[in-house]
Amino acid sequence: MAAEARVLLVLEDGAVREECVRLAFELAKRLGCGVHALLLAAHDDATTPQTADEVWAGVEAAARAEGIELSRETRRGDPGSELLKHMATHGTARVVVWGGADAALSASRHARKGAHWFVRVRGQVRCPIVTASSRTKHRHASSRAGSLLSSSRKT
Repeated sequence: MAAEARVLLVLEDGAVREECVRLAFELAKRLGCGVHALLLAAHDDATTPQTADEVWAGVEAAARAEGIELSRETRRGDPGSELLKHMATHGTARVVVWGGADAALSASRHARKGAHWFVRVRGQVRCPIVTASSRTKHRHASSRAGSLLSSSRKT
């Protein structure tokens, strides 16, 4: 049985874009739901358990500061496959907030060969996919939580 629909914040390789975390929290507040953060790490990347712990410490502290209900999961393996497995197991999210590399969303639909893994799987995601723009980043510069992820930010 699928869990309650949430905002799904997708992070990859231990990198955290603070503006994407803020966007996920804002959307959760507006939609009246929680956030499920998913950290995807390829087998061959540099994301160690310690790096993952640092990421989670920052994201969890930010969620507490904002009053957001947060659940989290780390998956290691082929990132595209792991994202689809997660969504099959947990049901469709209300919205996916992409917190990974900008190139994953800006790549042309016709440039799939050799493209970022997210470009290859995003067509199979059955909910809206958003990411924070530089405009969103500047708009949130004066947020009451200050620098949410100061200890884990790797942008």
